Amino acid sequence: MSGKDTGALKSAGFWGRLELWKKIVVGMVLGCIVGVVMGPDAVILKPIGTLFINAIKMLIVPLVFFSLIVGVTSMQDTSKMGRIGLKAVLFIPIDYRYCYQYRSWFCCHFRPGRRP
Repeated sequence: MSGKDTGALKSAGFWGRLELWKKIVVGMVLGCIVGVVMGPDAVILKPIGTLFINAIKMLIVPLVFFSLIVGVTSMQDTSKMGRIGLKAVLFIPIDYRYCYQYRSWFCCHFRPGRRP
């Protein structure tokens, strides 16, 4: 690293040096704390959450689409495309089944959306 890079890290402070996954965990924990402390009054923060989710949707859909396009167009051997397609066709139903089972277990045990 050059001296310029280390200077930028020093000026970033503690939060700037944290890895992304740690920032995500901190955000999730803070969100849970705010939800518990504010209770039903946390509804006033809903516009911020809606804005955030819409921004993610706006970013993720084109990112996935163009990643697929670049991946397909960069393949040199077209026979690999058939194998990858076959793996995807076999993997997706298995993945859906696993997700459905997990969702069913989670909903039966935690009953989200219901008040005690």
